[in-house]
Amino acid sequence: MERTKVLEQNISRAVGDYGPIHVQSATPIDRNTMVSDLHRLACLIYVNRAVHCVSGTEFRHRRLVREGISLLTEMMTCQNAWPLFIIACEAVDDDQRLAILDVFEQSRQDRRRRSSHIHFIQHTVEAVWNQHDLNAENQVDYLTVFDAVVGGVPFMPLFA
Repeated sequence: MERTKVLEQNISRAVGDYGPIHVQSATPIDRNTMVSDLHRLACLIYVNRAVHCVSGTEFRHRRLVREGISLLTEMMTCQNAWPLFIIACEAVDDDQRLAILDVFEQSRQDRRRRSSHIHFIQHTVEAVWNQHDLNAENQVDYLTVFDAVVGGVPFMPLFA
């Protein structure tokens, strides 16, 4: 548990208390920096849910999710399976889910980076959303939902 705390503190220091706030500037942020931030945000979101068992309604957690979705929207496409999956699963309202679905669509159409796993990730994320919608009173914990959804696929996902 001590190593987990140290890792979380290091990532939190790199990201900040509420995520990497990207202010619009004349010089765009390079894609590698955006991908690194995306991985850091996904890591903090996952640690919040899996290690600290947060319900997902806490301000700090919601802020990390909003920053992750905002970053995905800014990137327009994402071929990185794990952060895409973790952040997308946290989308709770229609606007966030539509933004994520748009990223999936753009990622499928991107000829430079196209990959076959995007459809599978989208299908899995939608299954998680369905479970979250059915679990409105938070009676089933985060890892149980993930285990049920990921365990129901015929092969090991790229992000597992």
